[in-house]
Amino acid sequence: MKKGIAFLFAAVVMAVAFIACSHRGEEETEPILKLNETELTVDSEGGTLSVGVTSNMPWNVVSDADWCVLENYSGSGNGSVTVKVSPNASSSERKAKLTVSGGSLKAEAEVRQLGSEPGNNEELPNESGNGNESDTEIKPLDKSSGKLPGRFSVSPTKQVIFSKGNLQYKACFDTWQFAENQYDVIGKANKNISATYDGWIDLFGWGTSGYNGKFPYMVSGTGSDFGDGDQVIDGTNYDWGVFNGINGGGYMPGLWRTLSQDEWAYLYEGRDNAKNLRGMATVNGVTGYIFLPDGWKLPSGLAFTADLDVFNENSYDVSQWHKMEAAGALFLPSAGMRDGTTIHYVGISGRYHSTTHFGLSQSYYFYFTSSSYKNVTPMGADLRCSGNSVRLVQD
Repeated sequence: MKKGIAFLFAAVVMAVAFIACSHRGEEETEPILKLNETELTVDSEGGTLSVGVTSNMPWNVVSDADWCVLENYSGSGNGSVTVKVSPNASSSERKAKLTVSGGSLKAEAEVRQLGSEPGNNEELPNESGNGNESDTEIKPLDKSSGKLPGRFSVSPTKQVIFSKGNLQYKACFDTWQFAENQYDVIGKANKNISATYDGWIDLFGWGTSGYNGKFPYMVSGTGSDFGDGDQVIDGTNYDWGVFNGINGGGYMPGLWRTLSQDEWAYLYEGRDNAKNLRGMATVNGVTGYIFLPDGWKLPSGLAFTADLDVFNENSYDVSQWHKMEAAGALFLPSAGMRDGTTIHYVGISGRYHSTTHFGLSQSYYFYFTSSSYKNVTPMGADLRCSGNSVRLVQD
């Protein structure tokens, strides 16, 4: 009798479990992933767009165009994608595609940007660096490729083009980008550096591209923890631009690189007329250092005093700087330096990494300051763990 009751009880339990599982199966929802808009249009001036995402699962998003830059790259559930569209200097319209993927699902949206109307854009200089003689206010360059127009000699046989701004990194998305403007700096917020920080940083230890465990958020105080021992990192994956695709800079690894110490030195003092193609300055209220390209021609109505060791004499507002930039000028802002999680000298000095090491614990950088020392040197060296700025180039 007891065995019969036990058997009946077990059967009831199994039946209940089967029914419950059946109900759970019936209650499982189908995966959903769609964009609230599939076509977006923006004028030639560009701007910021937001596209709503309806979903019940994690998703990622990519853009197929340099001029259509994503502000966020992933999400979970309902959310939105924010896109920054660069100005379109061409008279032709252009299109980009946003693709959101989650599981086996995919959704796409087209971003259409209108071309500039004829006559609205003043003619810009070519990459030789010749300035524009017109006094008409010039519009910002189309820097959607990440490149500035000026060409700079860094050896007797090599010229380079610089990126449009300092390198920036967001740890929570493992994402790199160029600063939108040459004068943009993160400053004190670099103290928030961590593996999960959801803001941008722009001060990095030497060789911290993310390759081989050398992460851009490293805060070790030991110089030998950085780079690759006593090996050069020229052309290696320890170089930020070699290892990483950079938003606003082509998205593909290997398109950019960092100057060596010898190249910084040649830019500063080795090229023809070098002394007259450099000087401290202030741009849009931000202090820093200007290099002028080979074959420089000063835009009409502006002035530049070469070889200055103070910031306040060469001073440009945004409109004036647009003309200087269009003629090829490079500006390195005084972004300071990071010691662990402590930030120093923002607005006082700049330190820009090279790929050249000095022993096992130190590396070289280009350095300038307008403090009481009033010093500029392409041969500064310090512990590799010091957080310095990175400005990349293309050959």
